[in-house]
Amino acid sequence: LRHLATLVGDPSKYSYLDFGCGPLGGLSQVLPDVVAYDPYVPKYSARVEFVGAKFDVVFSSDVLEHMPIGQILDFLHHVRMA
Repeated sequence: LRHLATLVGDPSKYSYLDFGCGPLGGLSQVLPDVVAYDPYVPKYSARVEFVGAKFDVVFSSDVLEHMPIGQILDFLHHVRMA
């Protein structure tokens, strides 16, 4: 995560959604103002501020490989179209 944070440059220029952030909050550990969401972690499962919101960066680590291909395609379509 720290390596990724160094690649994005000035993080204040972008808005982030970490979809599937995990129990520690994922990118929110190293970048300010990241919307952390994970439907399987109670602390992050009730976050609704990303619904209908636009983000410059949608980050998802160790998530897509657990989804059937049809769900991955739907997810990518919704992320792109949002």
